[in-house]
Amino acid sequence: MNTLAGRRFLRSAGTLSALVAACVFVCANASQAQQRRPGQAEPPAQPAPAQPAPTQPANPATPTPAQPAPAPTQVKPAPPKPSFLDNVIKPGRTRNWTLRVNVHVDAYQTDPRKLGQPGNKELQVKPITFETAAVVFPIVTQSAGSEAVPEAMRGTLFFDDRPMDTEPELSPTIYHSGTRLARWEMTNKSGREMDLRVEIPMTTWETVFDEKLAERAVWPAGGKWPEVAASTFSGLAFVDYQSPVVTNLISQWSGGRDPKTVRPVPLAKYLAGQVLEIMQPTGTGLETSRNGELEGFKLQRASTTLSLGRGSEHDIAIALCAVYLAAGLPARTVIGYDVTATKGEDSGPFGRTKGSARLRSWVEFALYDESSDKLIWVPVDIVRQRKSSSKAPPLDRPWKYFGSNDELDDVMPIAFQYHPPTTVVAHGSRCFWGWLTTPTIPEGASQYIKFESMTTPNRGRPPQRDSGR
Repeated sequence: MNTLAGRRFLRSAGTLSALVAACVFVCANASQAQQRRPGQAEPPAQPAPAQPAPTQPANPATPTPAQPAPAPTQVKPAPPKPSFLDNVIKPGRTRNWTLRVNVHVDAYQTDPRKLGQPGNKELQVKPITFETAAVVFPIVTQSAGSEAVPEAMRGTLFFDDRPMDTEPELSPTIYHSGTRLARWEMTNKSGREMDLRVEIPMTTWETVFDEKLAERAVWPAGGKWPEVAASTFSGLAFVDYQSPVVTNLISQWSGGRDPKTVRPVPLAKYLAGQVLEIMQPTGTGLETSRNGELEGFKLQRASTTLSLGRGSEHDIAIALCAVYLAAGLPARTVIGYDVTATKGEDSGPFGRTKGSARLRSWVEFALYDESSDKLIWVPVDIVRQRKSSSKAPPLDRPWKYFGSNDELDDVMPIAFQYHPPTTVVAHGSRCFWGWLTTPTIPEGASQYIKFESMTTPNRGRPPQRDSGR
């Protein structure tokens, strides 16, 4: 590396137990007492047996009352050890929201606009028919700038406008990047449409990043990251971080040196700057239905985006995520619903009007403090950063969208992936949700997804910036 940033890069090498107590009171001579059932006459008095004359004053032994059973020792979990990471990201302005999502699936039908044309003399509909169906939707419990309570999530699965399942099951499994999946089920149905309506309450906040403090973070010994952070290396479609295109760029930018000779934060900032400068944002990265509704995402592989030097903001987020992973740094994409991003813009692929919202993608990378077993995620949005300049700011100065982000209080995270990280399918495009049916639904079915947001009262819960591992 011949640039100043490159020289800096090389110089940087370096039983829950419960208390239960029972008090038992035992009377002297209790063994001689007789119990009576309700309505039973009292037994006749018995004559007292003759007693020999005592030679000394009577001195009966004082009965010892029964003692309470000893309480088991209470084992308290050890309090978390303090960590410098506790103060790396602090919340700024905080807001409470409810995110509403509606996923709609239609049975296959011919295009009404083609009626009367050869081969299209009448409208044809092929019903959605199955014996069993399981539908899933992701829940982001925590991100760098948000927290949701999974148990507060509500959702109903409809088929032909009739409710089928109103009590979703939250999977105990923690999937790729910390994803939780809510699940609905139904059986033996044949009809024309399915709807999934979900409400997710959450708290969002601005992130305020202490970069100097964060620079104390080092690589974990032996490269052993906590489970959720390590899961990001398992690979997802489009995040092809092991592609030679990606690995060759890492080698080029690092001058052939091991990237881990630089501490995580300076490395992450340097790589973000490199990706920012070779990228040209273009397109929306979205697919729409013939009615102008959002069908899902149109995505490129990270290697394609890096080769072309252009892509949508979603493609660029995927590319940066792949670069971080190729350098050995755990990273995940975050896709959120931004209620302010399009204020003043005309209607677009959502069929939206001025002041409505849009989808937005960025990246989070992980920092870990082994001494306290503390993991945090740091947000990076190079698409927003690039709107200020196509050239990365100096590395020794704070960046508005590297760690710190004063817009995240208005963005509700939906997912860490564009499609659930499990074996489910959607129709046409990746669109957050998915289902499994027996037998499989024909690919001819169509889908769309809609979002709404609603501000909610303060729930009295301050942001909990746990490790999310």
